[in-house]
Amino acid sequence: MAAPGRKPKNVALKVIEGNPGGRPLPEMPDLAKLGAEPPEWLCEGGKEIWMRWAASLVDKGLFADIHKELLASACQNWARYIEAERIINERGSINEDGGKRPVTTVSKQAFEMAMKAMSEMGLTPSEMARMMRSSAKGGGKAELYGF
Repeated sequence: MAAPGRKPKNVALKVIEGNPGGRPLPEMPDLAKLGAEPPEWLCEGGKEIWMRWAASLVDKGLFADIHKELLASACQNWARYIEAERIINERGSINEDGGKRPVTTVSKQAFEMAMKAMSEMGLTPSEMARMMRSSAKGGGKAELYGF
């Protein structure tokens, strides 16, 4: 059963947004930096995405080694989504017998799982826009983090 109320937000994201609630922020734990190397189990497409995303996130100080699996999951699912969409573009979404190709389901599920992971980490465009709006309203540090 889920806990009532909103999900807690990463302290670093609160700093970027300017802590709109004004409550005292807990001290951030001293976490090891995220390793530059992608996990071995990532597919090639996932590794390429990892290399693009990880460096930016580490530079902004938003993620540490403890978040590695969540980021890897987002990269893997985004790579699956891209591959499924490539197949749909080549072959179409409808089989010769008129039925829907299974790859369309793979595409949908991979997209949804990647978006959930990215949203959890504050990586979606809507999350970033929200950070910029919050920062503009009152003391956030979004510009320092490149948002």
